[in-house]
Amino acid sequence: MTRTITADLVEAYSLCPRKAFLLMAGEPNPGPHEYVWMIDEQTATNRQAHRASLEKAGELPPGGGAADLGTGSKVLADTELAADGLHACCEFLTKVNEASRLGRFRYEPVKIIGTCRASRTDATGLAYAGLVLGEVQGRLPASGTLVRLGDHACKVKLAGRYKEVRKIVEALQGWTSNPAGEPPPVMLNKHCPSCPFRDACLRQAEKEDNLSLLDRMTPKLMRKHHDKGIFTIKQLSHVYKPRRSRKKAKRQVRHSLELQALAIRTGKVHVEHLPEVTRGPVELFVDLEGVPDRDDYYLAGLLVCRGGVTGYEPFWADDEKGEDAMWSALVSRLDAFPDALVYHYGSYEKKAFATLAKRHGKGKDLVNRLVNVAGSVYGKVYFPVRSNGLKSLGRFVGAAWTDPQASGLQSLVWRHRWEMTRDERFRQSLLQYNREDCEAVRLLVDRLDQIRRDAASDPTIEFASRPKLHATETGKAVHGQFERILKYAEAGSASRGIRIHEKHAAEGEPRKRGAPKGHQGYQRIIPAKADRTVMLPSKRNCPRSHGRLATEDGKVAERTVIDLVFTRNGCRKTITRYTCKKGYCPKCDRHYLPPGLDRLCKHQFGHGFQAWTVYQRTVLRLPYRIITQVMEHLFGVGLSASTVIRFLKYQADYYAPTEAAILQAILKSECVHVDETKINIEGVDHYVWVFTDGKHVVFRMTETREADIVREILAGYKGVLVSDFYPGYDAIPCRQQKCLVHLIRDINDDLWKAPFDKELEAFAVEV
Repeated sequence: MTRTITADLVEAYSLCPRKAFLLMAGEPNPGPHEYVWMIDEQTATNRQAHRASLEKAGELPPGGGAADLGTGSKVLADTELAADGLHACCEFLTKVNEASRLGRFRYEPVKIIGTCRASRTDATGLAYAGLVLGEVQGRLPASGTLVRLGDHACKVKLAGRYKEVRKIVEALQGWTSNPAGEPPPVMLNKHCPSCPFRDACLRQAEKEDNLSLLDRMTPKLMRKHHDKGIFTIKQLSHVYKPRRSRKKAKRQVRHSLELQALAIRTGKVHVEHLPEVTRGPVELFVDLEGVPDRDDYYLAGLLVCRGGVTGYEPFWADDEKGEDAMWSALVSRLDAFPDALVYHYGSYEKKAFATLAKRHGKGKDLVNRLVNVAGSVYGKVYFPVRSNGLKSLGRFVGAAWTDPQASGLQSLVWRHRWEMTRDERFRQSLLQYNREDCEAVRLLVDRLDQIRRDAASDPTIEFASRPKLHATETGKAVHGQFERILKYAEAGSASRGIRIHEKHAAEGEPRKRGAPKGHQGYQRIIPAKADRTVMLPSKRNCPRSHGRLATEDGKVAERTVIDLVFTRNGCRKTITRYTCKKGYCPKCDRHYLPPGLDRLCKHQFGHGFQAWTVYQRTVLRLPYRIITQVMEHLFGVGLSASTVIRFLKYQADYYAPTEAAILQAILKSECVHVDETKINIEGVDHYVWVFTDGKHVVFRMTETREADIVREILAGYKGVLVSDFYPGYDAIPCRQQKCLVHLIRDINDDLWKAPFDKELEAFAVEV
């Protein structure tokens, strides 16, 4: 492994760390894509042009090298710099009149590139040259220059890029100190088509079933899935869960990598939304070729389908001057079919039409006729392919390309070769490639239309939200038995479920405490007539002076308690009035109530009345408003919602010792069943946990699904914990048994998903 770090390695690392490692290790490779050689040729041409302009201006001396740094020349060429294992070959250095280790001047790096637009990788390479130059001259250059194709120079600020470059250098230095280390994992990205190790990495990724094989997989998403223990496309496919449909709000269409993985695993087309494809007697399919780096277009292909007859018409431009004629011819041809829609795939054509119409002043209305077929695929139809690119989808629907290397990258090479040589072979390759792209769009539209018509009956198509159920004869028998077990295991569970409804405030207005404005005040009327009256003894001694209390002044204290008395035949309301004479202390000049009055009459409503109200709320799940109406209708007692809430709090405190006793009884049992369910309280998710031994039940509620509550309650438990397959239970330090009903349900679902898996079917039969 090489121990010298160069700009090529730094730029390679910025594109792909694995590429940099393999280059350092000297891994054999077949060489980069032809496009890279093309860029190198353009870079060499641009370098010669820049050198010629410097020599013409008299700014470039006859020779240049590291020894010339101290001379203070205005421009230096081909300067080799080295410092602490870092090496940089600076094509040009320009002098700046600021002090450095060299003297009263310093230098800034100049990098020649072979494209019209500078990339982030170009800026990274320039920053690396600035870093090495800074080590040599004792001062980091604040900026550098990128010379684009055509000898166009642009300044680049480097101060904010040194941090990133230093991290790359540290990583590369770590590899040089440990040559026997393993290369970074495979992470396919957009740079792969031009990389010399593309074939080797692709083979490795396919061997691993690597997640990066999916086109839209990013490093951030990969790390997220790895943290969850998902490392392969097959594993990812088992994560997919259909989304719940929301009828009120229109859901944003998003691409699901999980569903894409499921389509690949099953080999079937999965439909999230049926495609909407408009067909007509005349259909036009267009594909444009251009050079994005120069922002010009040289070929527009048009496929005209009319009455079952298909014809291809190309519109070619030899150079930038011919672009206007090409566009005019295309516009005229499209205007010949004013009612026909123009199909294309991807956003490139729409941007091209808008650019060409603005540039040449014609065809502005054509943009409104364009139909992007990708819009009917993205997030709606998932084909069993790794990418939604036209090449992947086209090959799936039956399209073929004559040249196996045909791609957008290769078309840039063909165009460059044609411009350099005017060889007709390259032009014909471009025309053939463009025609086959148009044909692929046509076949894709036909396939989408067929999916729209036959999705319900075609066995190769599945609905993502409601998969079709297929089963063998043995599988049907197994499903029947499993579903009967699940039916009896879950009988009545729907009626016993926990539901807490959210009460929404007006949009944009926070919910205020208390009654709304204009709400009539409420004051409870104490019943005038009581069913019985109980006379309580007066207090005898003063708690302060300990003297005898007098009761001759005749002041009386009263408390009225409304309660319910339950009998075998029902319940009835009782009103009990407790009275007693107040005791008076002459020394303290105060009146005292008897001790029994506060103890017996702490609330205006008795325990039975409160228990009946709480029963309606917790067991019957009646709303507060309905409870108040029921109590007034049946017993003639007016209540407010806040009073019912106060009853709930009182009963909870009253039965807290009972709950503790129940929990102790559960912990003494041989086995404890634990489960959790999610509920929504005013828009916030909470979790309710249930602990039971079959006779006793205790509920707990937490804000998250973390199993801390289970560890807390079952601390020191020596019995058997029975639970579902939620991983949070696995950390509980006691013997465990997984719920067989959950197991049967999961096996039943898996068998529906893989009806022809003989191994799974045999396992289900054994179960």
